[in-house]
Amino acid sequence: MNAILMSTVATGCILTALLLLHMVWQWACGYPSTLKTRLRQFTSKQPFHGSQSIFKRQSEPWSSEVDRRPSIGQMAERLLEQSGTEWSVRSFAIRSGVSGALVSLVAAFFLNAYAMVFVPLGCLLPICYLVCKRRRRRNQLAKQLPAVLQFLGRAVRSGQTVPSAMSTVAEAFSVPVSTEFALCCDQQRLGLSRESSLREMAVRCGVMELQIFVVALIVQSRSGGDIVTMLENLAVTLRKRQQFDQRVRCLTAEGRMQAFVLMALPIVAFAGLYFLAPDYIGTLIERPSILVAALSAQALGACWVQSIIRIDV
Repeated sequence: MNAILMSTVATGCILTALLLLHMVWQWACGYPSTLKTRLRQFTSKQPFHGSQSIFKRQSEPWSSEVDRRPSIGQMAERLLEQSGTEWSVRSFAIRSGVSGALVSLVAAFFLNAYAMVFVPLGCLLPICYLVCKRRRRRNQLAKQLPAVLQFLGRAVRSGQTVPSAMSTVAEAFSVPVSTEFALCCDQQRLGLSRESSLREMAVRCGVMELQIFVVALIVQSRSGGDIVTMLENLAVTLRKRQQFDQRVRCLTAEGRMQAFVLMALPIVAFAGLYFLAPDYIGTLIERPSILVAALSAQALGACWVQSIIRIDV
């Protein structure tokens, strides 16, 4: 019981210190940094990204004019923006702290003095949730884009301008593509150039299909050409790319299922032995160092398996 109390007090102290540091940093550096960024965007000739390639920025999404590394707050803000959640950076930090405290309290009932080891693991749970939500949102954007391009082609063929057609997309389609196109149109209404707003949308979403569309639209606006034919051909190309991706997923379904079984089997076996044969599994519980090593190896193996079965088309 003393170990649980000590773990709770230590976790509370750590969370309080982190929240105080975040509040001080936000008060001292948050607003001036945001103000300088906005002023630099509106006063430069190329407000957002200059002449940098969108595809280069995908591999280096945090490069800026001064080529500096992003802060933790900027990385968290970008993750929240790409995942489509309405959390703020402060609420995200609070959720991470509460998650770490809850996981450490649960672990304290089994591991006593080793409960603090699970605080970082608990803090990572909201990050994993946001990463999964970002991946799901990107997949939805990629699936919606061929239909969006066909709609844009028909709208331009009927006599609408590209900005007007994009506004219609924001009203006619569902999220998340409607949200991104609406934000892009709002930026253009507020004075940002069309090229800069398109580049920002491509970098913000991080979807290869959308980046191809943005590059094609920028090249067409500079060099000219039949935009309707370009949009229709691009829609056909992206649809074929998605069909090939689905075919690859079908052919690799067996391997992905085997990976899922391999990752879930140790956890299910441990839970079953804990309730069916507690004396047998008690040896493992009485040695927390072995249990921590087993969980670390399980997490490392899960990351390794995920990197193997993930195929980018």
